[in-house]
Amino acid sequence: MGKRCQVCDGPIVNGRCKYCGMPYRNDAVMYHLNEDRSEHYRHSSAKVRREMDQSEIPLPDRKGGADYTKKKNAGNTSKTVNNTGRTASKTYTSGKQSGTQEKKKGKKMVIFWLVIALLAALIECVPDALETLKSHQIEEFIYKTKLIDKDDKEKKEVPDQKVMSSSELDKYAYYMLNTEDSYYEVVESNTEDFMGPGEYVVEAVWEGIELELIPADGTGGEIWDFNQEGQQLKLELHKGDKLTVTSLDGQYNYFRLYEIQQYDE
Repeated sequence: MGKRCQVCDGPIVNGRCKYCGMPYRNDAVMYHLNEDRSEHYRHSSAKVRREMDQSEIPLPDRKGGADYTKKKNAGNTSKTVNNTGRTASKTYTSGKQSGTQEKKKGKKMVIFWLVIALLAALIECVPDALETLKSHQIEEFIYKTKLIDKDDKEKKEVPDQKVMSSSELDKYAYYMLNTEDSYYEVVESNTEDFMGPGEYVVEAVWEGIELELIPADGTGGEIWDFNQEGQQLKLELHKGDKLTVTSLDGQYNYFRLYEIQQYDE
């Protein structure tokens, strides 16, 4: 009993299933390990070369295989053997184009669904984004970038002198203004976490730090550069005033803001 196809159980004729076309050829003579087809062809025997040439002939052209091989060796590979060969060639090309169109269609569908998923994600993020716009950080950003231009202000260097000695300052409570939080606003009255209106002495812990005062009405304002550690500056703050702390060297830094006197506003 002859071999049967493992796919459709059809008879195997000339190395291929008669019904479904599943190949069952023994191509071992056509290949060597770690060697491509062109290298193998150059040193193969005439018999193996004929078999390799035959393997490139479409199945409908196999009857005229000898003529096809001669024409191939003569350089006429662009021409088909007969009308049947031309029909088969056209059919093959049509199938290839159909497969290409299917791939393009599949890619377009993938891109379409990716765009839909992205739009859905953006729609879900819009409410959160609107809430963020109302947050303290965004309000700070809008205020600083839209209403006040720091480049229009002249920076002042803090004099290298002490407003108060360390022993005198030890008598007063102080707030920490650091470059990580960077933004502070004077509230109506003093609390443990927020400074209220009053008179203060600000002291740089390290050099390379900048302090900007933005008045409550949004006009004026001043910027000071502290180039040495321990430099001090006396400030009078009112409700709604804003302080911005910036590092001049990109390193973490902070001020001590000593509360000398409270104001009632």
